[in-house]
Amino acid sequence: MYTVRIGKTLLRADFGFLALIALLSLSGRSAAVMGALCCCLVHEGGHLAMMRAFGRPVGTVTFYAGGISIRPRGQAVGGSREDILILLAGPGANLLAAAAAGATGLGELAYYNMALGVLNLLPMSYFDGGRLLCCLFGGAAARAVRAGFLLACSMGLLWGSVRGAGNLSLSLTLLFACAYELESIRGPENAGKLCVSLRNGPGKGQVWGSID
Repeated sequence: MYTVRIGKTLLRADFGFLALIALLSLSGRSAAVMGALCCCLVHEGGHLAMMRAFGRPVGTVTFYAGGISIRPRGQAVGGSREDILILLAGPGANLLAAAAAGATGLGELAYYNMALGVLNLLPMSYFDGGRLLCCLFGGAAARAVRAGFLLACSMGLLWGSVRGAGNLSLSLTLLFACAYELESIRGPENAGKLCVSLRNGPGKGQVWGSID
């Protein structure tokens, strides 16, 4: 884990994140990697801008193989109107960037931003959409929706693997999310164990952005 402090905020880069970037770059897809990273930074910038607007200090920003996490300093993300807007700001920034890129003829960048924005609205705990679901409904209703979507997502991954179709990085991200979702449905304590084992995975008080 590489750590840099900027003021009161810690920036961390997990070895897995650096290894993933290196692996994708060596595969000859450096342009796609840079595009995805730019879209991810747009996403996190949306969260950070909204947090700043509401006076929420940032404690830690962690780059790891499964995405980027932001941990507020002193106050966890809960169920208030401010929290909902903070969670929506990330996908919203991607969708606005997709519209702007599409209007200027940057089709690939528009695709990446659109994919990242929609992906993070999925009703899974790993993504912003899952946290929004908990903020708005919580309890058994949120767990039922997440469980149903987990089943549909698993069937989709299975179908894609059989047909040899789909995007590899997207499939890996969804597989990671499904594993976390399964543990969180079994119980919060299991999700917590998985977070620790996957090094800075989703935990209480985090706002999420995922690299597609």
